[in-house]
Amino acid sequence: MKKSLRRIAFMSLVCLLLVLSACGGGNDPDSNASNPPPDDNSNNPSNPPPVYDPYAQYEGYLLQGYPEQMWPLYESKAISSCNLDVFFPGFNMNPGYVCTYNVVYYSEKPKAEIVAYYAGLAGSLNPSSFYDVDTDINNYHFTARVVEEGSRNLIYLAADMPDNFYTEHPLWGDFPSDVFPVFNLTQQRYHDVACRSNGDGELQYTNHYNFSGGRQAAVEYYRTRLQNMAEYAETTNSDSTCTTLSGVVRGFDFQVLIYDDNIAVFLEKPFD
Repeated sequence: MKKSLRRIAFMSLVCLLLVLSACGGGNDPDSNASNPPPDDNSNNPSNPPPVYDPYAQYEGYLLQGYPEQMWPLYESKAISSCNLDVFFPGFNMNPGYVCTYNVVYYSEKPKAEIVAYYAGLAGSLNPSSFYDVDTDINNYHFTARVVEEGSRNLIYLAADMPDNFYTEHPLWGDFPSDVFPVFNLTQQRYHDVACRSNGDGELQYTNHYNFSGGRQAAVEYYRTRLQNMAEYAETTNSDSTCTTLSGVVRGFDFQVLIYDDNIAVFLEKPFD
């Protein structure tokens, strides 16, 4: 239960395809022998054509505290995402805090070479039908899974930290708790912070907790605080089990997902 819970953390596949289109121009009707067109420097070595970088769009990075020396990124070309979850006692079925990092990155090395690299870091391997490498090193638990994507591979790494490594999320400082206070908290589930390469890149924050008092009371509580925010809107899903409040505040796009007994506050903003 403990290891499976640690992997609840978001592991997002960000695979954005860039399409290059060529642009051609017609003849200039004003061109003549006395007014020749400018020289074509496209073949001039001093003016080489731009080089297409398939990884230029990825702006992900390793979050503070990731144990890179123990579980490094092998021949990484770009980081798609990195997130850190801190699961709170009670919800995680353990007496203490459970903390896990997840990293998704690209490499052009062959899958067999990548798997061999991580297996070589392991003292011994745990049996697994899902992960290519599953191992315990000291008080850490590490996994690696390689997904082949043509000429490159997408690698999912997880680093489960020693128990109680964090007793509060070290990157939670930018979460605007004054705007999104908890409502009738009965059990804190987890705090998550993630950096992702979506679009121009963004930081994401998630606060998930259980509450008492009923969904309508929670909706009214947050509506009072948020209804004057930019782009405010309310929606209810098709089976009427969740009400979502959304809008923009302090540079964050927000969503507050309110169920009958639990609430998830989700924020995201572009990289600075």
